[in-house]
Amino acid sequence: MNVLKTAASFMGLSTEVTDESHVLMEGKFIDHVATYGLSFGTEEEYTYRLSLFAKMDEYIEKTNSEQSSYWLGHNRFSTLSEHEYKKMLGKKPAEMNADRVVELDEGSSPDSIDWRT
Repeated sequence: MNVLKTAASFMGLSTEVTDESHVLMEGKFIDHVATYGLSFGTEEEYTYRLSLFAKMDEYIEKTNSEQSSYWLGHNRFSTLSEHEYKKMLGKKPAEMNADRVVELDEGSSPDSIDWRT
C-alpha cells in the first residue's frame, strides 16, 4: 500500500479519495508487468514505472472514450518515458554530405514510365 500512496503523491493525487482506484490501477499494472515480463530493480523504479503506466492508461481511456474511429491499448512500451521511447526508436538527424549529391539531367527523362516492365 505504501507504493500506492507514493505513486499517488508522485502523480499529485489525494490518497484518501484515490486508494481504491490505485488498487485497481496497480492490478492493471501488475498484469501488464506479467504479460510483458518486466522487472524493476528498486521500489523507486517500480513507483516511477507505475506512474508512467497510469498516465498512459489515462490517455488511452480518454482517447478511446472521445472517438470511435480507432482504439488505443497498452503495449510493451507503456512504461517507458517519452525520452526512453524516442531513444529506443533510434532516430538520428541525417547528415547531408555535399560530395555525395548527384544532380540528374532532367532533359533526358521520358514523359512516362511503364513500371510493370
